[in-house]
Amino acid sequence: MPRTRLVWSAKAKENLRQIQRYIGRDSPEAARALIKQFKVAARRLKDFPEIGAVVEEKDDPEIREILVGSYRIIYRYRRPLVAIIEVRHGARLLREEEFEE
Repeated sequence: MPRTRLVWSAKAKENLRQIQRYIGRDSPEAARALIKQFKVAARRLKDFPEIGAVVEEKDDPEIREILVGSYRIIYRYRRPLVAIIEVRHGARLLREEEFEE
């Protein structure tokens, strides 16, 4: 079986930058630590790609999420690829019209 590959979408990378800037205003150290937590959690998906729950708003078994603190890492798993689609605060629901891969 081919090794699972992990990629981050441009949108997900921009989400990380925005989160780091926002939290970094008060605590650059906390912002760096949170971004590191996101990356570590995402890397685990290479070994356990189906660990995330199906995203309720999508009801598509390929679209899953894992939680890191108050944030959702939303990804698509199509063997052998895990594509991180978006990182967003858990209080923000995912609306169909804004869901883009």
